[in-house]
Amino acid sequence: MRFRGLMILAVPGLIALSGCGSSSKTSTSATTPPTTGTSPVTTGSTVKTSPNSMGTILVDAQGMTLYTLDHDVGGKPTCTDSGGCAATWPPLLAPTTGSPTGVSGLGVMARPDGGQQVTYNNKPLYHYSGDTQVGETKGNGFMGIWHVVILAHPPGTAPTTAGSGGYGY
Repeated sequence: MRFRGLMILAVPGLIALSGCGSSSKTSTSATTPPTTGTSPVTTGSTVKTSPNSMGTILVDAQGMTLYTLDHDVGGKPTCTDSGGCAATWPPLLAPTTGSPTGVSGLGVMARPDGGQQVTYNNKPLYHYSGDTQVGETKGNGFMGIWHVVILAHPPGTAPTTAGSGGYGY
């Protein structure tokens, strides 16, 4: 009976750590997200590309890796709460004036909180709070639903599939 009580206590904690949504897919490279939250990130108006071991990826003006979420369909961000999901996956907010620049396919979409989020090919862009250094991609493949935006794969490598490492837009 003690085991059942522990499971009841453990399940809500696991759900909170899951970020946004759930998935039947798992990733062997997934790590537990940090428990400290960060604020949404506004980087001015620049999104750029950067070489990485995965290929050419999208980064913000400071060189921090940008991610997409599989659950964001129909042009709407789903990671919007001020706690759990958005604390672990801060949205890349659009500048208050002008449009994002730097890469073809950038745009903005309205967020439920009234802000504007930068998009790439109509998919909202996010940071991962576990990436603390330029070039880190620790959030890639998290729960099989979070992916680094990969624009081009290294020569001689096959594109990875969703749930195992990134999108090749």
